[in-house]
Amino acid sequence: MKTSELEVKYSVLQPGETQGTHFHPQGTEINFIIHGKVKYLIGGEERILSDGDFVFMRSNVDEAVLEVYETTTMLSARTPSLPENKVIKNA
Repeated sequence: MKTSELEVKYSVLQPGETQGTHFHPQGTEINFIIHGKVKYLIGGEERILSDGDFVFMRSNVDEAVLEVYETTTMLSARTPSLPENKVIKNA
């Protein structure tokens, strides 16, 4: 689902998958782990997230999925939904 005010994304991450370090210059984002286990980087801090955990990030906070330990289902929401609002750091 995507409007100009809200973007919602459902993802399934597989073991061995990663997502490079990036940040969003504007807005806020929440990532909710429905099921699974991942190592996540948030603002320079590594955290293990599993069933029911969530992270909330303001703009300009580095984030990355460093390791997926088991198949993980995640729901992400970002507001506002802006085009080209993602800066990749390790391309």
